[in-house]
Amino acid sequence: MDSLLATLRDPAARTILAVLAVCVTVSLFLWTQRQRRKALTYSVEETRVLSVHEEVKGRIQILFDGAPANDVSIIKIKVKNTGGEPIRASDFDRVLRFQWEKSARILLAEVASTKPLNLRPAVTAGVSEFVLEPLLLNRGDWIEIKVLVSPGGAFSIDGRVVGIPQIKKQENVDSVVKRLFIFASVLAVLLVLILAGEGFRIVTPNGPLERRLEVLAPAATLVFLVWLLKTQVEELLDYYKTREK
Repeated sequence: MDSLLATLRDPAARTILAVLAVCVTVSLFLWTQRQRRKALTYSVEETRVLSVHEEVKGRIQILFDGAPANDVSIIKIKVKNTGGEPIRASDFDRVLRFQWEKSARILLAEVASTKPLNLRPAVTAGVSEFVLEPLLLNRGDWIEIKVLVSPGGAFSIDGRVVGIPQIKKQENVDSVVKRLFIFASVLAVLLVLILAGEGFRIVTPNGPLERRLEVLAPAATLVFLVWLLKTQVEELLDYYKTREK
């Protein structure tokens, strides 16, 4: 108990705890606000399935349903209601339009899967775009659309939904989770260095190297927390800017 109290009296420990408390508070606030507002996001997974080398492109012709297709990618687009409110069909001002460059050709666009299974999304493909008709998406509902496009690449989304200023791309792994993983990895490496060093007698217990590592661990923790606090403040400012739109 005395050692714990001594640690809490340390100014560095108090600083770390204060920054951690602010980060947790901001995270909880942003999480509760996200649960109370609408949000429509999308994620993308692209796989190149067919290509012809430039040197022989003029000599080889590959057809898909009778049309040339020399550079083909399968793109899976998942559209998801990630907010805390239902998105009704009447909330859409117009259809959601997914558009590639004019040089691209959509060979196929179809619904691959949905949650729940009784969703009935309507997808209509054009030459270089496809549209998703308005429909009810309750909290957590999603639609995965498989697109066969030649050539693949970036695309744009056009659409307006009541209460949603922007349809944003959702990363596969949350950025905070990534940071926590990096931080835990750094601490694990430091711990392994100390234990392995003592086991192989490279590091003397309570010696100069071990003391440096013990100083480095709190310093790395503080740097990480400042980094996390900075990103949380940026997300908080972005939240209020989005709210004013």
